[in-house]
This record gives sequence, structure tokens and C-alpha cells, in this order.
Amino acid sequence: MTRRNDTTPPGALTGYANPRCYARALRDCGTKTSGEHFISNSILGLYDGAGELTVEGFPWLITGEQRRIQRATLTAKVLCTRHNSALSSLDSTAVRFFGFLIGKDEGTYQNILLINGKEIKRWMLKTLCGVVASGNVVHNYGRIRGWEPPRQWLDILFDAKQIPEGCGLHYIIGKYRYADKRIEINTVRNTTTGEIVALTFVVSGFPFLFAMEPPPRQEPTPSGAELRYHPKVLQVRSRNEVCELHFGWPEGPFVVVELSEK
Repeated sequence: MTRRNDTTPPGALTGYANPRCYARALRDCGTKTSGEHFISNSILGLYDGAGELTVEGFPWLITGEQRRIQRATLTAKVLCTRHNSALSSLDSTAVRFFGFLIGKDEGTYQNILLINGKEIKRWMLKTLCGVVASGNVVHNYGRIRGWEPPRQWLDILFDAKQIPEGCGLHYIIGKYRYADKRIEINTVRNTTTGEIVALTFVVSGFPFLFAMEPPPRQEPTPSGAELRYHPKVLQVRSRNEVCELHFGWPEGPFVVVELSEK
């Protein structure tokens, strides 16, 4: 539950900064780059049908357009092979997390899943970096190009640094209808600095916020939605069953989600 995946590239520092790798500030790159799925390939495999996905909202699509694409389309050369390989161990934890929420975990349905929440947070940070570095985020009517994550983010991904207190995973509570297998991702900016600081994930109707700075305190929305920081347990209730997702940290709220039928 608490074991940290080793994401430090093996061997001695290379001293090389690959210009196409978003981790180049660490000066520990390989000379080759690889096509990185900015949403992990194993996650996309839970959603595709006949090897294809339906996507919308990308800057290379017309507003409102939906398009069937191959999974390989959602790749970008944003990491060198050395750093890409080092982060691959995070995907196995994330696919269990997503599989549980969409009711598909290696072909079986689980009522209880114990998962390493700290590694889910690091996977979300990896995804945040990949989505922005891939050029799929628009700001001021233009796609962001040449973006580099803050050094602190790289130290969390590739070294032993921890995500600061108050940052990380939040659940957006409220009453939600279970959605068809669908994932929605949006970046969030600091309204003062304009810097990208967070990502929202809506996984089959279950909404999460991953933030690299503490969100401002806000009153609940008119629908009753509000943030719950570091949920210890997410209990999902439907008409016929109850299932629980345990994140493994010692403190945090017990969040109950009731799935509406309409």
C-alpha cells in the first residue's frame, strides 16, 4: 500500500539534456526520444473498442467535433526513452484505479480495492506534464509550445521528493449519475499568475481534482459540489451494491458517493 515505485533512471547521471524531453532540466536524459501516450496506453486500453477511441475537445479538432482515432494518435515525443521508461511503473497502479471506477478490473468486478494513493497522485502529475508538454493545451487562442514543468515537479516524478501538504488529490463531491465509459481531462490555471497548476479528471462520472498548489477555499456550488482533500475511502453506493476504494494514507475523509438512476 505504501511502496513507492522506483522512477529514478538507472545508473549514473548522463549529464545530457535532451531538448525534446520535458525532464531535460535534470540533465539525465538519453539521446533518443519516444512516442509517449500522455494518457497512459494501458488506461486507453480500458476505453477503446476495436482499437479505436472517440475523442473531442482537442485543439486539432473543430469545436464540437467528435472523431474516431487509433490509440497511437494520442502520443507525443515529450520524453526521452530513458525518462519515459523510468515512469512506466506508475501505469500499473493507475490502470487498477481506473479499472475499478469503470467496473472493469482484469475482467472481474471488485467490491473493495486497496490502492497506493501516493502513486496515483504521481501518475496524475505525470499526465499533467504530458498533456501540457504535448501541445494539447490552448491559452490565449494558441497552443502552448515548449513548456517545461517546474523543477519541483520533476523531483517528485523522478526522485524521492513528496507532493507538498495541501496539494495532490481531491474528490469533488456531489450527486452524480454513473456515466458510460468516458474520461474527461481539463487543465486548471492559477488565475493570478496564469500558470497551469492542476488537472481535473472525470472518470465515468467520478470527478477528481489533482492540484500542485492548494486550491482556494470556496463555498459549495449551487449543486452542492465541493472538494474533499485526500479522501481516505471512497464508498460508492448504488441500488444493488456498495464498493469501496481505499487510498492507503492514514488520515482523510470518508467520502460516500450515491449514484443516481436518472
